[in-house]
Amino acid sequence: EEVEGIAKNSLVKVICNGNGEFKSVKINKKAENLTLDDLADKVLSAIIDAVNKQKALVQKRLMR
Repeated sequence: EEVEGIAKNSLVKVICNGNGEFKSVKINKKAENLTLDDLADKVLSAIIDAVNKQKALVQKRLMR
């Protein structure tokens, strides 16, 4: 299974599989106006979201 991590405003999305391996990073064209620091924050936010979703998926698997 894959999970999608999304930054606020959906400017950055990352895809992570159930083993915690990241498969892709997508940056919305609207992000071109961001500073590099702001873009880095969005990427980190999307990664954190994906990791949290992946952890929840693992917990769900363990409960079966």
